[in-house]
Parts: sequence; structure tokens; C-alpha cells
Amino acid sequence: MSWTHFKLSALIPPDQEALLDRLMLFFAFLIGFFPPLSNSATYIASGGFALFWVLQILTQKKRWRPSPTPLDQPIVFFMAIWLFSALLSTHPLKSLGTLPSQMHFFVFYLLVYACGGRYIPTAFRGYLAGAGVAVLYGLSQWVFLFWICKSGYPDWFYHLSEKTQSYIGLTGDNRIHGAVNPLTYAETILPFFFFSTASWLESKGVAQHILWLSASFLAGAALLCAHTRGPWIAALAGVGVMGLLHRRRLLLILPLILLIPITTYNVAARRNVMSFLELDTNRNVQARMALWRGGIYIARRHLLHGVGPGQTKAADEQYKVRPDYTPNPPNLAGDLHNLFLQHLAERGIPGMACILWILISFILISWRAYKWGPTGISLGLLASFITFPIINLTERAFEDAEVALAFWILTAVAVRLSQKESAKTFN
Repeated sequence: MSWTHFKLSALIPPDQEALLDRLMLFFAFLIGFFPPLSNSATYIASGGFALFWVLQILTQKKRWRPSPTPLDQPIVFFMAIWLFSALLSTHPLKSLGTLPSQMHFFVFYLLVYACGGRYIPTAFRGYLAGAGVAVLYGLSQWVFLFWICKSGYPDWFYHLSEKTQSYIGLTGDNRIHGAVNPLTYAETILPFFFFSTASWLESKGVAQHILWLSASFLAGAALLCAHTRGPWIAALAGVGVMGLLHRRRLLLILPLILLIPITTYNVAARRNVMSFLELDTNRNVQARMALWRGGIYIARRHLLHGVGPGQTKAADEQYKVRPDYTPNPPNLAGDLHNLFLQHLAERGIPGMACILWILISFILISWRAYKWGPTGISLGLLASFITFPIINLTERAFEDAEVALAFWILTAVAVRLSQKESAKTFN
């Protein structure tokens, strides 16, 4: 026994090891709970979990031996390509400053390595609870305006601070939102919609039927009221995946029917649904197309290593004076609203290939989990990861902290379920 182990064992007697375990369970729950609600709280919970995990390692007799995961290779290449592109960019220090936004996978390794993944089920329960709270939080904003106030916000609402108003009021176009970022709210609750719908298909008793159908309906209503087209398409695609794989596929018609009144009553949601029929005249769509044309123009000139992470705005300033830069958008602002094009422009073909490798790995792991794990959870995982690339066609959800943290936690769940001997921990 080492001196360090002896000293720490004296600080934490055997009868208090159970307390240490309970603290880790508590922080694991918070790691899953907070991504839909607060990035800072997620990082704090992760720090607390890591602290007690290190303490646990130092007080155990067995050495910590991490096992390989299916994502080790793509993550190593992902970081190597990021570093290569950053060093070759015109502003290397600025590109290197994007490192924190590339490291969201830390929560995946934290959960997978700690005690062989024993705390992953607790983190998953935390995500379900946190996403459920986010759904109710978003819907409460809509209820507050249209059911309680009816004719508009009361006078006292406008005496609140601007930040407080943003928490309880709707954003532009009457969009419900979360406490983190209004534009990523739908992405953080989308897996919850899939899990609740899949669990409803798997439910047996009347109480379970009511519980999970209600959760599916509320999550679907929140998705509609968030007015985000990408998650709408992803939700329909995910329901299609569940319909193809589940024997009770006809039941999926019921939640869709229940959501029709929401679409009918919510004028903004109905307008956004109808905008799918007017893509050539819709201003938002045309602006997005201009961004993509500008991104393609930049990417074609830097196919090997890209312009560097975080350098698309500088590249836009450089190229928009050229007459052949036909889109000439006012400002790319560094965001092309397409994950794959963003990586192609910033990191070249290797960068785009690597992000495809990671997303395909997500799908393959979730498919393996579907073969071994409990159907309700694994079917929700499969729907979530198959539709994740769809979301990233119009956004960069993979790099938005709250969305990325939630999906890396779910990746840990999929890895755990893909191991036959570990799948039973989710029953």
C-alpha cells in the first residue's frame, strides 16, 4: 500500500466510503440534469464529480486502468486536425483560443471512466429530469402570455430587468426558449421527445401509458412552440425511425394527432410550417443560402487545411471585396449555420471527414446499443443520433455547449448499453 493511499484512507474511513459514493451519484445526476438549463452549472457539477472521483481513485487499492472506447480514434484525429488547422491559420493564437469549444467530449470520458461507467445510468436519469424541467419551463412562457395575460404582458412585466424579462417572456416571433440559448432550446429537448415517445411505445400499464404519452405530447408541443425548423424535421425523421423499427408503430399517429391543435392555434408555428412551401421566397432561407454560398467560396480555396478554427469571419472580410464573391453577405459573423460546411471551410476536407466519422460512430454505437439494451432507451438513442446530423445541416449543434454536453452524455449511455453485460443496469 502506498503512502498516499494510507494517508487518504485515514482521512476517509471505510464507513464513509458509502458517503463518497453517494456524493458521486449526486454530482453524476447534476451532470445530466443541467445541460438543458445551465452550462456553468454543468461545468461545476463535472468539477465536483471529477474531484470526488480522483479522491476515490486515491483511496482504492486497485489501480485505475481506463478501457478503450469506440470514439478514441476519431476524437484523437479530430483534435489533431484542429491543431494542424489552427497552427497554419493566419491568426494561430485566435484559432487556438477556440480550444474550450472543442473539448465537450470531456464529460463523455468522465462518465465512461469513473468506476467503469457505473454512474452513467444516474447521469441519464439526470438528463431526463433536466430536459423535462426545460420542457415545462418553455411551455410556461407560452401559457403565461397567451392564457394568463391573454392581451399582452402586464405593466409590471416591463418594470423588470431586461434579463428577468428574457427569462419569463417569449423571444421574437413568440418563440419559447430555455435559460441557456433561445436558438438551441429545441435541440436540447429533442432526445427527451424521442425517449418519452419510445418509452410510451414500450409501456405496459395504464399509468405508464399516461405518463409517457403526456411527456411525449408536452415535449412535442415545446418543439413546435420553439419555432425551429431543423429540429422539426429531425423530430419527424426520428419518429419515422421508430416507426420502422417498432412493432407498435401505428400508435405513433396518436401524439401527432394531439399536436395538430398546437400547430393550428399557434400562429407563428403555423406560419413557420407553411414556410416550407415558400423556400424560394422565404427571407431566412435565402439568407442562409447566401451564407452557404459564401462558405463554399471560402472552402474551395482552402481544401487542404481550411482557413483555421474561428477564422471564417476574417476570411469573409478578405474575400467580400472580390467581384466573383457573388453571395457577398453583409457579414458571415463566423457562423455558416452548417456544421459540415463550417468544418470544411475552417479545417479543410480532413476536418469535414473527421466530423462525419464522429457522427457515424454515434449512429453505429447507438445501433449496437439497440441490439443489446432495453428497447425504450436504446430506440430513443438511435433516433437521437440518426437525426443529429439533420440538425447540424442548418446549425452547429455539435459545437453549441449545451447541446454538445447533452449528446456526449447520451453517447456515454450508448457506449454503456452497447456492452451486453452492462445493459442490465438501465432496466
